[in-house]
Amino acid sequence: MSPPSGCAEIVMACAVLHNMCINNAIPAPDQIPLDDEGLPEPAEVDVTDSKGASLRRQLIDKRFGQ
Repeated sequence: MSPPSGCAEIVMACAVLHNMCINNAIPAPDQIPLDDEGLPEPAEVDVTDSKGASLRRQLIDKRFGQ
């Protein structure tokens, strides 16, 4: 198990990501689809689509840009 300081950093990172989603009007998923074993199904990724990379760059620039 991680020391308390490591756990606190993980919680803080989750809070920051959560707030970034709220600030950028990214909707929360209604349901997470589960497989037969009760685990989340892996998301399908289209590696030829650069929209995700573009959005990620915009979020980084908005948060850390000058």
